Amino acid sequence: MLAGSMFGVPLNQHLLAAMHGPAVLVFFLLFAALAVVATLSLRWQAVPVEAPPGARLVRYLAYFPLLVAAVLPLVGGIYLLTSTTWTVVERKLLRRSG
Repeated sequence: MLAGSMFGVPLNQHLLAAMHGPAVLVFFLLFAALAVVATLSLRWQAVPVEAPPGARLVRYLAYFPLLVAAVLPLVGGIYLLTSTTWTVVERKLLRRSG
């Protein structure tokens, strides 16, 4: 899989090595999509009013995949995007039906 490419960018490309050409755009789109998924996750979470003091801070761990994707190759970032999107959508659907 690491031998493949996405929009001309090798899947084994890291962010620091992608400071030129289409690689910058691909990484920007990946980070933007991860940020949208994290924001939706935060918006759909219900935090009780009487939550412990650290509970509100823990919610922002939804943005942690952005930090992880910055050090992984492109294929790792795509995996994070896919799995976090799946998790957020699944939680939303299960809460609605429950």
